[in-house]
Amino acid sequence: MTRQSIVVVLVVLVIGGIYLIWQQPGSTAMVPLINAAAGDDQPSVAELEAKLKHAGLDDYLIEDGRLLVPESKRQHYHDLCHTEQAIPQSNGRNVQEQLDKQSYFESEKQKRLRYQIAKANDLGQTLTAFDDLAWATVDYDEKEVRGFNPTTIHSASVVLCSKSKKPLSPARIQSIREMIAASYAGMTADQVTVTDTGAQQTYSGTDTPEIQRQRQREYELKQELTELLKGYPELKIAVTSRYASLATETPPNDAADPATLSTTESQQVSNDQPSSSRTLQFMISVGVPESQFHTQWIRQYQDHHPGCEFVIAPTPPQLEQAKLQLTNNLRAAITPFLASNLATAEKAIQVWSYPDNDATIRLSYANPQTENAAQNVSLAQWWQVHWTRLKQGRPDSALIPLAALAILVVIGIVTVTKFRRSRRTTATNISSSTDPVSGQSIIALNKQDHQLRDDLAELVESNPELAAQIVHSWMNDAA
Repeated sequence: MTRQSIVVVLVVLVIGGIYLIWQQPGSTAMVPLINAAAGDDQPSVAELEAKLKHAGLDDYLIEDGRLLVPESKRQHYHDLCHTEQAIPQSNGRNVQEQLDKQSYFESEKQKRLRYQIAKANDLGQTLTAFDDLAWATVDYDEKEVRGFNPTTIHSASVVLCSKSKKPLSPARIQSIREMIAASYAGMTADQVTVTDTGAQQTYSGTDTPEIQRQRQREYELKQELTELLKGYPELKIAVTSRYASLATETPPNDAADPATLSTTESQQVSNDQPSSSRTLQFMISVGVPESQFHTQWIRQYQDHHPGCEFVIAPTPPQLEQAKLQLTNNLRAAITPFLASNLATAEKAIQVWSYPDNDATIRLSYANPQTENAAQNVSLAQWWQVHWTRLKQGRPDSALIPLAALAILVVIGIVTVTKFRRSRRTTATNISSSTDPVSGQSIIALNKQDHQLRDDLAELVESNPELAAQIVHSWMNDAA
């Protein structure tokens, strides 16, 4: 290909890139709908995508586990997702309709009851605005007792659900009961019933105050660990405790069960023993999803290979090393919450794994057989990402790979052209060196032939006998 052809190809590629950028509608910047630092209680990308599809919106992108929306429409998307949150649709709807039906023949009692129920609806909306609650409803009722001492019996029922789908602390529930009771004149906290949808009550008996304090401390420790380890999603944390005597506590045995503290039967004391001579020992069980081990391996691989976009699947020894490091991290985080005896605290922590059937991380591995195959897979996936962006109406993102491809094409054309020219030059040199009568040598021989014939003609005219002798001598030499 000539130099003019190469220039034409470059001009066409540049004009095509300018045309793609010019035809892009507005080049709207895409921003994440939800900040990654907002916390684990945010809805997942799949939930957000389902809500947006239900609303008929499609001008969004999903990249690297994030949902990107146009910057100019972010507030609209944000408001839409909040209006579509999982709040019971019947929350106060019928009550509000009844409040709108005013009648002149309505008694004062009925008006007051409507007002109290409307207040309950407002209280439910107020509770829903709390950071740790996903939704809440409040139902109010009252009953008048007639007689010599007429009174009004109040009752309120609260149903709520936390954003973490985990039970609220007893102190938090008590504060909600006191808030509802304070909103109605004459109501006490004992007249308010709170139902937590995340709680699982398995024992209906009455606990002693000491057992209640023990359960409260277990719950508080579990909440602290959950907040501390929220960077590891889907952990299953269980906390239990028991009292042990301070005087008879012994060092742990290495052969003991790692799930419990190493104690003897003499350490079991009755509840009649003063609490000052006993200590509350905690035992913690942490379940880790198997996908977390793969996440740990990805972090280690990216630390050792900075800038690498694709991760090779780990070998069994490498995966075991990732499991060990993750387990050590969890133990190091939990140990300060237990007893001062580090050896005893280590025995009280049990870390185990469970299958979570999450193949998303494993499918993201580039798992070739050789290094060259890995590079081919990476290049193919890289090109597929940019080609998808081009089809989605983002030519600016695909302009760089197109320019790189154009440069590679031009380099290839120039290389092929130089190779062909070198082959032609080599062939010419070889032909000139192997043919002795070609080119200028042929011209020189022709000139010598004409000169010899002219000299022979002059010799024949001047001295015919001498010319005849010379010709005869040539013939004899030739014979």
